[in-house]
Amino acid sequence: LFLMSGGSLGAEGPSIQVCTSFAMLAGWYSGIRAAVTQSLLASLGFSCGFAASFNAPLAGITFALEELQHVSTRLTQATIYMIMVAAALSTAVARATAGNYQLFQPTWAEDILQSIEGGSVDKILGKKMWMLIAIPIAVACSLCGFVISKSTSVLHRLVQKYRPLAPLPVAFALQALITASFGALVFRTTGLRGVWGIGAESLQIAMTKTVPLGHLLLFAIGKGLALILGMAVRCPADMLEPVLITGGFLGGAIGSLLPQEDTELLQGGTVMPCIIFGMVGLFASCFRFSLTPIVIVLEIVGTESYSLILPAVLCGFTASTCSDHLFPALLEDILEQDGINLQELAEQAEETFEADDAAREREESEEESVETNGRSMNRHGTSKSHKSRHSGSAPSEGSDR
Repeated sequence: LFLMSGGSLGAEGPSIQVCTSFAMLAGWYSGIRAAVTQSLLASLGFSCGFAASFNAPLAGITFALEELQHVSTRLTQATIYMIMVAAALSTAVARATAGNYQLFQPTWAEDILQSIEGGSVDKILGKKMWMLIAIPIAVACSLCGFVISKSTSVLHRLVQKYRPLAPLPVAFALQALITASFGALVFRTTGLRGVWGIGAESLQIAMTKTVPLGHLLLFAIGKGLALILGMAVRCPADMLEPVLITGGFLGGAIGSLLPQEDTELLQGGTVMPCIIFGMVGLFASCFRFSLTPIVIVLEIVGTESYSLILPAVLCGFTASTCSDHLFPALLEDILEQDGINLQELAEQAEETFEADDAAREREESEEESVETNGRSMNRHGTSKSHKSRHSGSAPSEGSDR
């Protein structure tokens, strides 16, 4: 209902939560109720939901593994195998029902592959090393993530403080009104509708057509504002895709600052790689994942983006490192605002693991003790039986003699 009414967040988060809840519920009614196994089922659930929602099985695997590190330090090889199989099967089912689609269909410059084919310094990160622009894009994404995090926190506290005067339905209505108004302003100025709704179609336009610098920047501000308002009132939707889209427009705006007439670069094709860097940078900044943003961008944009893997890795690392010194991860901060402490959950999980290990060791020790006593009793019984037979046969021999 939220998305049908034009809500400015995504659908992937609710899909992940539904899949996670279903996996845990199925395990619960099947008798699998231990905390350890429920945690494993949860990881399988959100791996399936992420992979199927984005049609990105590898990103689903890395997302599950990186998310699990927040609540558990124990990842066995069997767990990794199960997550891999679950992500692959869920993606296969999604492709069987919805088709094997690619979320974005970008337009690439013809000579992008030649510009990074290697063999010389100028062919590692593009001519004149222009792809090092991924570093300032990462820094800008870190600052943008900081603004999103702090603004969300302040607005949420205000919503909580004035809830008696403005109940949650009123807060939802105000959020929708402000988002719709700013979306109308952005649409009237740029012709892009993406502030209303998820916004993927607007990013697709930016990937295939020439959008002025001012339009890219205005859309990034509008989408970021809609994201902040939606998270502040806790709208029932997802922040993953809006973060990717906001970062893409921010990166494209910075890429537009490069001289587009310089034929030694990419003949005007520098904006599209910068959109990729922005998507990776803001995702890494907000969620503090190292692998998932790179993998998901590769899968939702296409195999051509693999040629940008080196500057994308550099962008993700820089954004995560800078953000570590500015603000906590967005998801952890929101959960803490709602009274959920992931550090405490991780400690409780570790205590549960240690208790289970101790119980398992006691059971094994008791079993070994029982087996040892059994063998000892068997040997003792055999010895007594042998002595009995020996003492019983001796008198008969003496009487014979």
